[in-house]
Amino acid sequence: MKLRSKLLLAQVPLAVALVLVGYGSRRTIAAMDLASQDILKDNYLSVLAAQRMRDAADAVARFAAAKAAGRPTGDAAALGVERGVFEHELRFQESNITEAGEREMTARLRESWREYQARIDEMVRAPAADSAAPYFQRVVPALLRVHRATGDILAINQDAMVRKSNRARRDAERMNGAMLTATIAACLLGILASTILTTRLVRPLSILGQAVRRIGRGDLVVRARVDGRDEIAE
Repeated sequence: MKLRSKLLLAQVPLAVALVLVGYGSRRTIAAMDLASQDILKDNYLSVLAAQRMRDAADAVARFAAAKAAGRPTGDAAALGVERGVFEHELRFQESNITEAGEREMTARLRESWREYQARIDEMVRAPAADSAAPYFQRVVPALLRVHRATGDILAINQDAMVRKSNRARRDAERMNGAMLTATIAACLLGILASTILTTRLVRPLSILGQAVRRIGRGDLVVRARVDGRDEIAE
């Protein structure tokens, strides 16, 4: 092996250490990204869905309140739009059950929404003069049940977001500590291995140096025993 190849080989441990550190850093970043994606996918979208359902239910209630007060209710198509928004978000919520007890909460919301729609339909069909009493006696209680159901879904997902965020922060701190330890260990091992290889590489130079010094003192029979086929041995 030529001297140049040996010099390059002595640097391999450091290169391997850098590759391992880079791989570990990539895995750490990927794990942290996955944790944040879980929070977004599992809980934040459910929080948004619950808020949109509550807004849609309130919009429907405003339509009913206008009818109960004898005021113009506006475009009836808008009522259908708000109902469609609620139904769309509710179906999404039913497909995004991630926490313990959330399925039962979502089922209660579905039942509350079904009852709420029935009360709204009764008001729409009733004469305007007879709308006030059903609004306060039936629509408002049904709306409150929808609010409680969406509030339960909001609370369980917000609590889960806080819990998972704290867990992700603790995991990140542990990963950072582990990566720092691994980086230091990899660098030390790489330096140690490179030092050992370099020492073995320059040992023939030390032998030659000793032989030259002895020749300089007049010992002309001294020989330098250097094994190998590199430039120094030659």
